Amino acid sequence: MGQNILIIGANGLVGTELAKQLPDAHAFARSECDILDTAALEKIFLKYKPQAIFNCAAMTNVDLCETERNSAYEINAVAVGNLAKLCKSHSTTLIHFSTDYIFDGTGDVPMSESHSPHPMSIYGDSKLKGEDAVKSNCKDWIIARVQLVFGGARNNFIFDTAKKLLAAQEVRAFSDQVGAPTYSVDIARMSIALYNGGHRGIFNVVNSGYASRVDAAHEIAQQLNIQTPSITPVLLKELKLPAERPLNCRLSVDKIRHLGIIPPSWQDAISRFLHEAKFL
Repeated sequence: MGQNILIIGANGLVGTELAKQLPDAHAFARSECDILDTAALEKIFLKYKPQAIFNCAAMTNVDLCETERNSAYEINAVAVGNLAKLCKSHSTTLIHFSTDYIFDGTGDVPMSESHSPHPMSIYGDSKLKGEDAVKSNCKDWIIARVQLVFGGARNNFIFDTAKKLLAAQEVRAFSDQVGAPTYSVDIARMSIALYNGGHRGIFNVVNSGYASRVDAAHEIAQQLNIQTPSITPVLLKELKLPAERPLNCRLSVDKIRHLGIIPPSWQDAISRFLHEAKFL
């Protein structure tokens, strides 16, 4: 990969890591490239003539999407469609990041890439419409579905849990939602490998194995050698959050494994993150 790779939404967890792993790429934070500004995007295409674009820009606050629906659809669907059209007209590969929240989370079977979506929230629905916009408007594309992303020395569930446990504070964590805590380092590496390998289509790009947030909290405590952690299980329904969330967030990684792209376990990912963030 060289100078004609662009990263949009480069200030997020995945975008930041992509910029690290692709040092020659041109990385744009939202202040530098607003995905809603199609005219500005067109200028960027004309200037850089990108071979590929990694789109990490999204409205990801699940509950805020419920109250700011227009913004959710504009950012997660309409703008993605406009970007996809530009990619098609400029013969650019689009690598777009989506979410497990396009599913309703019923049952306990891991969902493959061909599983029928049924979103429960505005966030999930807007991201699904974004996927549809990519497929409808772009010729050469990858959709990478990710979940429970952590990374960088910044606020996210894994980082916040480690801080609280080390400070002997209570950690309240969902016990009924199960998926794979996924390290931004691994998302970036695997999505780059998909692009470099010439693979196209929809892929679950997550760490392997499954855990609730309670499981993840206990794993963090064990790795930090905290003997009596204060971890309180809570049920999603008890919190009465604005957006409904799927409980079964298990995503199958069989498809990328068959391509020779091996996702590390979520436990290994947490270990590497705790070292990166200097908790260990």
